[in-house]
Amino acid sequence: MSTKSNSRRPRRIQLTARDERVVRLVHEFGSATVEQIQFLEFGEKNRSRAQTRLGVLRQAGRLETLAGRAPNEPAVWVVSRRGVKTFGLEETDASVQRVKYGRLSHDLAVNDCRVRIMLACRQPGLELLTWQREEELRATTIRHGVL
Repeated sequence: MSTKSNSRRPRRIQLTARDERVVRLVHEFGSATVEQIQFLEFGEKNRSRAQTRLGVLRQAGRLETLAGRAPNEPAVWVVSRRGVKTFGLEETDASVQRVKYGRLSHDLAVNDCRVRIMLACRQPGLELLTWQREEELRATTIRHGVL
């Protein structure tokens, strides 16, 4: 699985609290589009700011984009090994080296639903207590004969 990254040495930047939230969000999602990150961290009308900051995080070596996407397809962002190390994140099946291209469209669609639910839960009186990934749910559904 190859990813595109800046071939030069990563640039030193001053990381912000938002930068850390973005990297953690992408790690939690496994992969994410700029639109998903934008809606959750930058707001509906700040696409340019989201794209700029993602570019900075790529130059700093914290995020990467998946290679091999068509020019008209949205970039898919993943956490780099350096990003995992910088923030003490656990390497999971969703980490950069384990993105499953055959499931990518499905995973991004699930992430779209997750973003909408997370945004809806920002309303007063609502709280999203937990989100279980498909892999976590599989054991439960198999045990109860659902799958």
